[in-house]
Amino acid sequence: MKEDFAVRQSSKRDVGIELARLMACLIVIGVHVCLGYQEQGYMDGSRLLIACFLADGVAVFWMITGAFLFRDGNYVSQMKKMVSKILCPMIGFSIIIYLFGGWLWRGENLVQSVYHTRQEIRTIIITLLEWKNPVQGIDHLWYLYVHILLIVCFPIMYAFVQHLGEDKIKIRTFLWVSAAFFVLNDLSRNALGGFSHHSINAVVPASIEMIWGWYLYKYRDDFKKHFSFWIPGLLFVIMNLLRMFLIIKADALHINLICLLYWYSFIGLFCGLCIVWACLLFAGRYLKTENSWLILNLSSCSFLIYLVHLPIYEYLQARGWIQLIQNVVFANVPGVAGEVVYTIGMTVGIFLISYLGVKLYEIGKRCLIGLYNTTKA
Repeated sequence: MKEDFAVRQSSKRDVGIELARLMACLIVIGVHVCLGYQEQGYMDGSRLLIACFLADGVAVFWMITGAFLFRDGNYVSQMKKMVSKILCPMIGFSIIIYLFGGWLWRGENLVQSVYHTRQEIRTIIITLLEWKNPVQGIDHLWYLYVHILLIVCFPIMYAFVQHLGEDKIKIRTFLWVSAAFFVLNDLSRNALGGFSHHSINAVVPASIEMIWGWYLYKYRDDFKKHFSFWIPGLLFVIMNLLRMFLIIKADALHINLICLLYWYSFIGLFCGLCIVWACLLFAGRYLKTENSWLILNLSSCSFLIYLVHLPIYEYLQARGWIQLIQNVVFANVPGVAGEVVYTIGMTVGIFLISYLGVKLYEIGKRCLIGLYNTTKA
């Protein structure tokens, strides 16, 4: 059965990209469950380093989206995919959390949770007009709001990619200029670009990272000839050590360089590139059809896992389970080792709980569809 699954999936999906997708999903969960790196106004070096290693999941998502996005220049087709695969699930999930989030983790009874005043509804409408997530407890959906905007702007990006074409000089110029722009923005502490997680301020850096992903994947065979996967892995570690060093040194001088932790920094761009690059190289060398079934299976659930992981974490936190886990871990594994064990354990734990929830949802969905078809027949 494993082999059959792998054969079916490998004909449609690149194992290297799916491995990168799985890594990005784990990294995003990790950044949401890791411990805060500021203690009483001071930077905690070990926790900051962990945060650095977990900072670039979104950059990876943009790049692997870009890897295939520009194959199909049909705008209507892109919009249909976006509506069916992103917009509709996002709306349905947002409504569920909006109605039941207070009951699940804010201590409200069911009636209080479902009922919303006119002022609250008015606030929802205003926030939506700003194209921001209006529902408390699912702030991570900003990524989907930006993704939808990017698809709306798809013809502009597609025209630009078509303009670059296969001209190596144009492509290199774009890569160097965009990288320099990210560096200058970092030097200005994000004052130059004013990048953020919302609206057009996110569309610009995200579109650049998508185009980087397109060209990385397009010329992946060139990288396979000259590099081993450990090279981007080593570069990833070095850049994150540099990121931690810069943030701590800047903090000692009362300069805020936290923007370096975000996906729209140059280090975020480079580290995201290293993750995708390493996954492509590793999969190309070591992962064959017969041993890729698990990666393909897990990554196929990444979108739904992304949707539900934060509410699951919020629910466990509201019930006191997160604090209990922290107490147990640090009582047995103190210090930096405990921080690492806690972060890895919580990341994997939330991922597996989310995966189980997704699988139960899929089973329930299939049962309802089968019941409906039987009744209709």
